[in-house]
Amino acid sequence: MPAISRKAAKAIRQDVRSWRLCRRTSSRIEDFARRYNAKIRGWLNFYGAYNKWILYYVLQSIDHHLAAWARRKYKRLRRSKRRAYRWLKFMACRNPHLFVHWPELHGPSLFKSRRLHEKSRVR
Repeated sequence: MPAISRKAAKAIRQDVRSWRLCRRTSSRIEDFARRYNAKIRGWLNFYGAYNKWILYYVLQSIDHHLAAWARRKYKRLRRSKRRAYRWLKFMACRNPHLFVHWPELHGPSLFKSRRLHEKSRVR
């Protein structure tokens, strides 16, 4: 089955790394969504035509960079990676279509789950 190649996945991860999200602490998450959704949508349409599950590992790297950005932006998230990922999942529950890859990556069950929504509150 055709899927994304290792070389293409590496190029996408390098492209995401070149965005330098961690350094843009003055930006909001909505700004990132507005700026990068078109590119992410293109990757999903082109590389996700056959085996999307292989592309998920690449899409998780985008969430990894967003969590690292959140740790630098918000003081209460600095101490814990887990807290930053919970905050990101809370944002995905609150606004599931903010990023194009969130419905593909997390699936509809995440957005319907009240239990996760309640657990993911940042204290």
